Amino acid sequence: MKILLLAAALTMTTAATAQTIPKFKKDAPYTVVREQLLRAGFLAEQLPVAESDRCAPGRTEMCITFPETRWCLGTGKATCEFVLRNPRGGLIQVTAEGESEDPAVQTIKRLSDRDISRLMAE
Repeated sequence: MKILLLAAALTMTTAATAQTIPKFKKDAPYTVVREQLLRAGFLAEQLPVAESDRCAPGRTEMCITFPETRWCLGTGKATCEFVLRNPRGGLIQVTAEGESEDPAVQTIKRLSDRDISRLMAE
């Protein structure tokens, strides 16, 4: 019975969480998406990762400006990943690309419980 109740609670949490992620156009500037997410009640999630492990040389300003930066690469597509806490529970991941100080958002997704456990263990 407890397993059934837990599964039902997780399903309801997932459905509620999925409904609260606003829609954005691909390539929207991260600062615009971030501002709208913060206005919607999302919170910047500062992960337990050392500053030096998060940002490539030349991208440290990104990690300082946005405490929710999980990591930010300085080469290739210059991909950055940001993590924000959903007001209804759970975390979302925003992936952006571009060498500018305001990279273009590519994806926003809800992180599974397994993904969250992996993040916290890093």
